Amino acid sequence: MAQQECINSSLAFIGNSNSYSHFFPSKKPDCLSLLFEDKATLHPYKKKQTIYYEGHPALGVYCVYSGRIKVYKIGANGKPHILFIANRGDFLGIESVLAGEDFSSSGEMLEDGLVAFIYQQKFFEMIRDNIQLSLDLTDNLAKRVRISEEERVNLAEGTVRERMARALVLLGRTYGTSTKQGTLINLTLSREDLANMIGTAIGTVLRLLKEFKEEQVIELEKKHIIVKNQKYLEKVAHLP
Repeated sequence: MAQQECINSSLAFIGNSNSYSHFFPSKKPDCLSLLFEDKATLHPYKKKQTIYYEGHPALGVYCVYSGRIKVYKIGANGKPHILFIANRGDFLGIESVLAGEDFSSSGEMLEDGLVAFIYQQKFFEMIRDNIQLSLDLTDNLAKRVRISEEERVNLAEGTVRERMARALVLLGRTYGTSTKQGTLINLTLSREDLANMIGTAIGTVLRLLKEFKEEQVIELEKKHIIVKNQKYLEKVAHLP
């Protein structure tokens, strides 16, 4: 009964939320259906709360029901590097559970949200009994690997200016909202988060944002960024 009440309250919460673009465009299982099937438990999390930690035992997988999560790894220099932003419908920790290893990354809430947890045994039952689910998850994992490979090349070969331009373009494409000024990146990221996305120092991020603003490529509005000239950023980042 408590589980049903939790689902009902979460539905009311989601009903007042904006619909978000998925980082991975392929079809995803609905976390709500897993809750009704008693395969997952739903938990509320606050902004900046860590859901799971790199190096801790992977006792199960997580499914984002609402909110957004930054998934990151700690580098050799002790600094975090953001791998991707997880959205509604994304499963986290799958690779660790399948490999029987500890979590290979950490997940931290970027905003208040709800996340479903599926114990390892339940997860294996799901993929054993649901072929379509297995195919969808395999497709998502393959896309995640491809994107990671592209980003590694980008970090290794691209200048920091190119990497910043690429990040702004991709964030605008995924989370952009059209306004009179341009494309508002509807995602609150700190300057430190941006630095951790492109592998540079906070001071460099501040300098690049200032340069792009002076060039009238972007506009800074409190904690948000508005892309005014996306074609210019695409050219800098060598993106189609």
